[in-house]
This record gives sequence, structure tokens and C-alpha cells, in this order.
Amino acid sequence: MKKLALLSIAIVFTMCAAVNLSAGNNLSPGSPVEEGKGSHANDMGRVLLLYIPNRIIDATDIFTMSLGAGGHGAMEVHLTRYFQLGGWHGPNYFLTKGYARQYGGGYQHGTEAGIFCFNYNETFITENFGTVKEYYIDKTDFGLATFELPAYENSAADFWEIGAHVGWLVNVSVNIHPVEIADFLTGLVFYDLMGDDI
Repeated sequence: MKKLALLSIAIVFTMCAAVNLSAGNNLSPGSPVEEGKGSHANDMGRVLLLYIPNRIIDATDIFTMSLGAGGHGAMEVHLTRYFQLGGWHGPNYFLTKGYARQYGGGYQHGTEAGIFCFNYNETFITENFGTVKEYYIDKTDFGLATFELPAYENSAADFWEIGAHVGWLVNVSVNIHPVEIADFLTGLVFYDLMGDDI
């Protein structure tokens, strides 16, 4: 009986939220509700209606994985780019469930090598498909790792990821993203840290 009552409440709540959303979508430009009166209720209805789907998606964002094949060798682990050991070299076609909801694949070539907080990174991501972003990391001096590169600033790659990249001819890369963990936790209290809620 309790389960039926909870299910009924959830259905009524979802229907009310859907009505709020549809009412907000049917407003004409310049109407008072669109310009402030009542728009908070529509936003809140959307947040509540999509709360569970957004938390599930945020949870899946925490882990990423790539599978590749080509003349590519890799043996590298990293606890962010400030603490890494190893590297990779060579061309590689890959499929990925990547950072910042990049799904698809592409072609990667270049070289990356690092020891602790020092690294060399010349990475090209091209011939991409899906939502994978094309980018180039041009850090060709072996020096202190930096997150002030366009690929990191545009969320094409994650400077703060923790993971490993291993293989020869066939390779795999697995990562955990602390920023996405923070996004999931803040999402539980209705704050979208990454700005990626649907």
C-alpha cells in the first residue's frame, strides 16, 4: 500500500512539473511570465522533473574509457597531469566515451611523456565523429605541466583526470574525473557545477 501511495504521488508530481514546463513553452514573447513573473516556477518544475535523469547522467560522466588500435604504444598512469608517469607515442584510431560527454571516435597521433609534474605533450585529435572535439595540445617543452591550454579550457580534455593508458597496437584508456564527482555531488543539492544538466 505504501508503494502504491508513493508511486501515485510521484506520478502526480511529474504531471504537475510537465504542465509547468509546457505552460512555460507556450508563452508568447514579451509576456509578463516570460520576463520574470512565474518563470522561477517553470524552471523549478524542469529541475525537479529532470532531477533523477540528470543525476544518472552525472554519475556516468565520472568514468570515461577509450579503446584504440594502430601503430601506438602506451604505458602511462596519472593522478592528474601534475603527477604522471610514463607516456605514449604513435597514431591511433579510437572509440570513446570521453570527458564532458564526448561520444564517438577519431584519429589521435603524437607523443606524450611525463614524470611527476613535468611533461611533454604534442597531441592531435582529428577525423573525429560523434560529439568528440577536435583539438591540438602543443606543449613541446619538457617542463611543468599546465592546465592553461585551449584543449583543457574548452573541456576537450581533462587536466585533472586520474587514470591509465596502456597497450601496444591495441590500447585502452580508463579515467576517473574528480570534477565530474564534484558535479554529481553538487547536483544532489540542485547545483549544476559543470552546467551540463539537460
